[in-house]
Amino acid sequence: YDNLINSMTPDEIVAVFAHELGHGLHKDTLKLGIMSVVNILLIVLSMVFLINFKDIHIAFGFNDINYGFAFILLTYLFLPFISIITGLITNAISRKAEYEADNQAVKEGYGKELIKALKVLAKEDFADLSPSKLIVLLSYSHPPMLERILNIEEQLKKVETK
Repeated sequence: YDNLINSMTPDEIVAVFAHELGHGLHKDTLKLGIMSVVNILLIVLSMVFLINFKDIHIAFGFNDINYGFAFILLTYLFLPFISIITGLITNAISRKAEYEADNQAVKEGYGKELIKALKVLAKEDFADLSPSKLIVLLSYSHPPMLERILNIEEQLKKVETK
């Protein structure tokens, strides 16, 4: 991102790249891609179920399968439910991957610089430094900045004691 170049030192930029290297080494993009495929598969299976399960349509007063009704059920009932469930799982996996990528930056020797870089990003993005745990659980794909920084500091202590 251009904001990295404009607002961070070269060592902080390298720390961010070390973090991204961690994502590559742990195949995080592949894992989240698989989760997306599973999500799409659940949506397609829901569509097939709703379209072909005649009893649902009859229970709501239709004589036969009604595609408009199936679309409404899918859009307003099944998709939000599926999205909540898959969102919780995907976000949890993503948050774990962020910690692992941060740990990789520490292993590469850029832990302190990554902390500085995260502070710059938090300042520029007006990040909420202590969001509600419920909000984090429901909607955050990344751990809160403070938790990430504390994790990095803990990892730095482990490296220093070795």
